Amino acid sequence: MNQTFTKTTTKVLFGIFFYLLIPWQAFAQTTTTGTVLDEGKKPVPGVTVMEKGTKNGTTTNSEGKFSLRLSKPNAIVEVKMLGFASKEQSAEGKTTLNFTLQEDNQTLSEVVMVGYQTISRKKSTAAISSISAKELANLPTSSFDQLLQGRLAGVNVQNFTGSPGAAPTVSVRGNTQISRGYDALNVVNSPLYIVDGVIVE
Repeated sequence: MNQTFTKTTTKVLFGIFFYLLIPWQAFAQTTTTGTVLDEGKKPVPGVTVMEKGTKNGTTTNSEGKFSLRLSKPNAIVEVKMLGFASKEQSAEGKTTLNFTLQEDNQTLSEVVMVGYQTISRKKSTAAISSISAKELANLPTSSFDQLLQGRLAGVNVQNFTGSPGAAPTVSVRGNTQISRGYDALNVVNSPLYIVDGVIVE
């Protein structure tokens, strides 16, 4: 009888210990809420809210509010929006994080050439990547194409032959490309280079 009582008591204690662990597991993941405003104290919808260093994120609603479950209590929360300077805060010891974004005039004033018109970058809905001449200065390379490798989102530069001086293959936004012309035998899928308004082959 004593053995039966001991076994029953052990099971009860084990069950209590198991359920006591649940709040601690829930504590490891905390939820933070907040609001993102502009300098005029107006809500900013569509802002990307990310737990820094992870792929965990969300966006603000029409009222500029967000709710994000964090993987750790001391996580860094970062907010980004085109036309505004990004900001970040530590969530340690906080359940509410509020942000006030300042306009980034540099990105707003950039002009984009889209082939048939000139529009400001903030009005463009196309995927655009840019790189400055300063970033490419004094870099050792055998061709201009190779300078772009790993420096522009969506641009992939590969040399399939490995031979010195061989022209690399450049693909933009994946391997499927829009043909822009024909040579003697094949469809031409290489990018169109324009320097100072002149097409360069």
